[in-house]
Amino acid sequence: MTKRPRIALTLLAALVLLAALSAGGDEPVESAEDASIAAPRPDTWYATSYVKSSMGLHVIHYWSKRSWMRAQTTLDGHPVVTIVRDGDYIGFDALTGRGVRIRRAPEAVEEDRDRPRPFGNDLAELIAQGADKVEDTERSGRAVEIWRKTDGAGRRKLWVTRDEPRLPMRLEIFVRGGSETVTTDYADWVKGMTIPDSFFEAPSNVKLEKLDYPAYIDASAVRAVGPVLYPELLHGSKRR
Repeated sequence: MTKRPRIALTLLAALVLLAALSAGGDEPVESAEDASIAAPRPDTWYATSYVKSSMGLHVIHYWSKRSWMRAQTTLDGHPVVTIVRDGDYIGFDALTGRGVRIRRAPEAVEEDRDRPRPFGNDLAELIAQGADKVEDTERSGRAVEIWRKTDGAGRRKLWVTRDEPRLPMRLEIFVRGGSETVTTDYADWVKGMTIPDSFFEAPSNVKLEKLDYPAYIDASAVRAVGPVLYPELLHGSKRR
């Protein structure tokens, strides 16, 4: 487990921007603003992402119900589960049965109201950062747009469906300082299935260290606290 914090931090650069592939769509939409006022939001989602970097391939499974999320990936052979439910952020190692329960920052909870789901919101994030649409093309038989953001940190290039819902298909992140490219591909998107509320709870046999948000900030300054992935869901997008 000694390498897990390093791997988790490296994955963070890719996980902040996720890609997604939807199984269905309605009429093509010409702008992200138009898409945001189209069909009602589905209540539940599932997707799989494949994050490829110099460290290899990591597979991540996501489930969500309204603003709640459960995600699972494997780091150094340890299945790491993240659960976000209302004001709580839970991260635990399913192999050791230990983890943390943190009260989320108020900013993060407030942002739940504006997200269509807790993950796969790359297009809105890139537009907010000043990304530009650079091309209309096709990918896997679907009409897509390519959006790009280049700055001092590197380059982010996103393929996103033009039809409803506007979900990313592929994301490439070039990190300028490390000269590394991380790619994220999403598949197996499902929406509207039944997920019980209990799925977004930690098993009773998992031992969780409980911290409020200020206590977590203080503790993380002097020791490893976690596992903690998806920082925007804990801190809010402006503070991560």
